[in-house]
Amino acid sequence: MPWRMAAAASPAATRAAVIAWRLSLGWLAGRWFTLVGTSTGESVRRSIVPFAMAEGTLYVVAPPGAPWLGDVARRPIAQAQAHPGPLAVRARPLHRDEEPRVAELFRRVAPDLAATDRRRWLALQPTGDRPPDPVVSDLMWVWGVAAAAMAVRFLSGSPRGCQPSPARRRSAIAR
Repeated sequence: MPWRMAAAASPAATRAAVIAWRLSLGWLAGRWFTLVGTSTGESVRRSIVPFAMAEGTLYVVAPPGAPWLGDVARRPIAQAQAHPGPLAVRARPLHRDEEPRVAELFRRVAPDLAATDRRRWLALQPTGDRPPDPVVSDLMWVWGVAAAAMAVRFLSGSPRGCQPSPARRRSAIAR
């Protein structure tokens, strides 16, 4: 299930999600995860977190010990990229009156998130500022190379492993 917190906290999962966005698969990955970019001074730290969306606000569960939480504590402005597209957001803890509604939302879309510690729930509210540039799809060329390689393999004859073994050929001829 894509909502597992271990996957959200894993550096390998974060790298895989960034690569998915760079391969132009953000429309697919962005249905389950949001790519949160926080400022660490001169660079941007990207992390993936599962989310639920309601009334234009992204609700996320911060993984325990996530490095981007320190960035948000120092500067609550961040960028979020999910299936709706890139957004400039302000991170804030949930208000007490929001908690039951968000708990119900998480119960519907991701039951395992609803069971997490509510102190780790954050709201990422759009600021209305100019959205940040999305993660660039600079690896789209990979699809062309993969298609060309498959075409060459297909046009060069049947791939190895599709021909019967010599022993099978002899038995087929003998019949």
